[in-house]
Amino acid sequence: MFVPHAVVGAALLSSCTVPVAALAGIGVDVDGNLVGYVRVCDESIDGTTLYYDVSSRGATVPTSVEVGRWEAQPPVEATAEWSLNAPEGGWTSSKPVEPLEPGREYTLYGWTKDNTVSASGVTFTLADVAALKPGQVLHWSGRSGGKPERDVNEVSSRTDFEAKACRIIRL
Repeated sequence: MFVPHAVVGAALLSSCTVPVAALAGIGVDVDGNLVGYVRVCDESIDGTTLYYDVSSRGATVPTSVEVGRWEAQPPVEATAEWSLNAPEGGWTSSKPVEPLEPGREYTLYGWTKDNTVSASGVTFTLADVAALKPGQVLHWSGRSGGKPERDVNEVSSRTDFEAKACRIIRL
């Protein structure tokens, strides 16, 4: 089912209800185009979605706007890398990526069709990816532990991203 802009549902934004079995990351190629990464630690991931949150404060149902969606054939069981603008190598886009806006926070999240596991998403802005060099992966690395608690990202080489992803998500 295709929803043109607004996607409403707990599964997209509240990954804590779906067990995390992978880590998603974002990078750039030599031309500055966005590249998605997924490192699967258990089971498999069928695809990824790029979205931004439009929930109002105190909302009980998360609301987001989907700006891109990709599916992998076959599902990813180890590590995958694909261009968000021109997917290939088994990746297809069921919703081509829309132009991203400066200052807006986007999240790349991995999912399965049966909602059994997910890939911990990475939240980023265009400024975050503009600072990346090809071969670097921006990914979630934990929670700050402060008040208010917030997600913390880090930049790793692709090799380091693959090596430490399962430890980061504790698998």
